[in-house]
Amino acid sequence: MKKIIALIITGVMLLTLGGCKAADFDAKGYVQAALDAKFHREYDAYAKIIGVSVEEAKGQMEEEFNESLKTSMNESGLKITDAQMEEYLKLEAEIRAKVKYEVKAAKKDGEDNFVVEVAITPIPAYEKLKNKYSEKLIAAVQNGATENEYMGILLEAMKECIANVEAGETVITSLHVKRQEKDNQKVYSIDEKEWLDVDLIATGEK
Repeated sequence: MKKIIALIITGVMLLTLGGCKAADFDAKGYVQAALDAKFHREYDAYAKIIGVSVEEAKGQMEEEFNESLKTSMNESGLKITDAQMEEYLKLEAEIRAKVKYEVKAAKKDGEDNFVVEVAITPIPAYEKLKNKYSEKLIAAVQNGATENEYMGILLEAMKECIANVEAGETVITSLHVKRQEKDNQKVYSIDEKEWLDVDLIATGEK
């Protein structure tokens, strides 16, 4: 089960982060829009800031997120039907939608770089999921369950965890929004490691 949870977490983190052009740059607004897209599937502001269509922003976030999760789950060894995979992706999105955050004011840090503090209230669902799945799986196997039923058991455990999970303690983290050259243009982007850390904080893993 530990391997499955690790794969889930890995999938959650594999998102492509777009850059924002330097003209009239609003670092706080950029971070807010990126988080809204990442967790709540609200793409309008994010798309406008990075200069793409809403459809392109949605495709960037959701398609890569879903594909990474599909790959991870296929590598887990569980036998999964197409319907179960779709349900799993939906439940993952529901977990992320429960994460709350507050973006603080942006502060300049050196030449045209910014530091933006974010208060994140995590949803520690995966630790609870690991325990719930193990409990259900052991009981099911004792009652004769086969490998074909394991994914269904995981989905049941996910639904129970989503329904009953409680928010963790709020964590304050800093995101560095840095200016860089890309395709002969000055653009801003969030530090990659810190952006990945946001997922770990949001799911109670850090």
